[in-house]
Amino acid sequence: MFIHNTPAAYYGRSIKITLEILEKWYPEFNNTIEEFQKYLLVDLFVLNIAKILLRQLLNG
Repeated sequence: MFIHNTPAAYYGRSIKITLEILEKWYPEFNNTIEEFQKYLLVDLFVLNIAKILLRQLLNG
């Protein structure tokens, strides 16, 4: 199953978070990394890919 109607692509029971979606979400947290990190720690986003993409986003 593949549904792609947002920058995040859903694959069955998992989600692929793209760099574009991280860039879109970050400003919604008043550009504070602490709030953004708390949000990403929600069970749905405790995925290795999210951590890797977030690290890439923050390190430029």
